[in-house]
Amino acid sequence: MCRAGRSGNCKAFSVEIRNKSQSTLLMICILPKVGGGREMARVETKIARGETIESWRAVREVLIDNSTQEQLEDLFVRFFVGRLESRYIEPIQQLNRSSSNDGAGFAVVTLYCSIVEFLASTRSGQNYVHLSRDTDRKIKSDEYCDSQTLFVDFLRKQAPFAAVFKTKKNAKSFYTEVRCGLVHEARTKGEWRIRSNTDSGMAIDVSKKLIYKRRLPELFSEYVELYKKEFLQSKTLQANLLRKFDHLCELD
Repeated sequence: MCRAGRSGNCKAFSVEIRNKSQSTLLMICILPKVGGGREMARVETKIARGETIESWRAVREVLIDNSTQEQLEDLFVRFFVGRLESRYIEPIQQLNRSSSNDGAGFAVVTLYCSIVEFLASTRSGQNYVHLSRDTDRKIKSDEYCDSQTLFVDFLRKQAPFAAVFKTKKNAKSFYTEVRCGLVHEARTKGEWRIRSNTDSGMAIDVSKKLIYKRRLPELFSEYVELYKKEFLQSKTLQANLLRKFDHLCELD
């Protein structure tokens, strides 16, 4: 009997096939349809704290139809902030609570580098696609394949990061030597170092190439607050977030 038969998930029966010289006993299993179950599992997939694909479907019309500020703020907090906090911020807080300075900064900064690209692509409403060098496929306006351009432009143009990365050279150095170093080789490069904290109040000291992991939450929290204010007033940012989460939920 097959595994499905032993578990009771299929109906099994045997058929004997005979010819002149021998007979063969076949076990035939009739498996249940799984399409409906798979779809149910998919829509119940969590995309933020306590939120699923199905709950996003239920409220996304807020970004299409006329909506109140309260409705927009509720959606922003539940889905955008909820995803950030549950997937990234709270795990980072756990790492930062450790009294040990034995390497946790690598994990913390790697997570923050991942957040930067999520923040940048949500703001622009673009979704990443990987294209091979020999493809003829063209990039659409709501897609990107160049993480560096997206990452560097975001650091250079969006407050409060723009006050830290005052030149494109500085932002590019952070991308190539910190972000790419950590993601691809689990190390920082080009003299960049990660420290625990500083009395200066700085999260990133570009001139000294120092990153203070316990100061980074303040920098990113400030961005989220500024972005929220813009989001509540901007139809473009609202449409871009809609596009991003629709893609996340595979609704596009």
